[in-house]
Amino acid sequence: MREGDGKSKCFGFVNFVKPEDAARAVEELNGKKFDDKEWYVGKARKKSERESELKGRFDQSAKEAAEKYQGVNLYLKNLDDSISDDKLRELFSEFGTITSCKVIRDVNGISRGSGFVAFSSPQDVPRALGEMNGKMIGSKPPYVVIAQRKEDRSARMQAQFSQMRPVAIPANVAPWMPVYPHGAPGLGQQLFYGQAPHVLIRLQQFGYQQPLVPRVRPDGAPMANFFVPMVQQGQQPQRLGGRRVGGGPVQ
Repeated sequence: MREGDGKSKCFGFVNFVKPEDAARAVEELNGKKFDDKEWYVGKARKKSERESELKGRFDQSAKEAAEKYQGVNLYLKNLDDSISDDKLRELFSEFGTITSCKVIRDVNGISRGSGFVAFSSPQDVPRALGEMNGKMIGSKPPYVVIAQRKEDRSARMQAQFSQMRPVAIPANVAPWMPVYPHGAPGLGQQLFYGQAPHVLIRLQQFGYQQPLVPRVRPDGAPMANFFVPMVQQGQQPQRLGGRRVGGGPVQ
């Protein structure tokens, strides 16, 4: 394949009649050197197929690297801008043998405030975590944790989230709702009954067969009906705010 000016693009295609001939050509020519260049010879593929294969190789390589450094690789953030690779190695070398040490930088060479330190043994990690996490280095206290792959962090967070369950409100707990009893000194007074959650609950939610109490806004406009649980026969009435509740529906 060539450019418009005739310059070679350094790749080309060869079609065989028989598949076995193509397979033999790949086996014998792939990796061979011609004119001081090592050839790559393989089956022609679509761009999407090549990208999928490369992604698979990259993911596998990343997984192997993560397994290699599992439990020995520390992730640091909130690093002082003055911290270099050598300084980072110096700070952590007292805890054990360091196999890798790197401060992450942008394309201009400016520190991103994060980095990695890998030890040769997992036994070196706990003391480094305990002594360096939050310790003032330069003008900042770094945050130090065991490094994890993004997929592992996401899986752990999802597992923690799935264990969270909403707290159900028992059906025998009476709700509270604002009502305006007849003869009350102020129209905005609220009447509370029982140990109630701070929500408004309609009659149908708990299946109570109780009379409805109309609510009225201060401007006189009617609002949706809610109920006040009645005191059962033989139950001691409660006094709330100096007024007795029970013995019948609120008028």
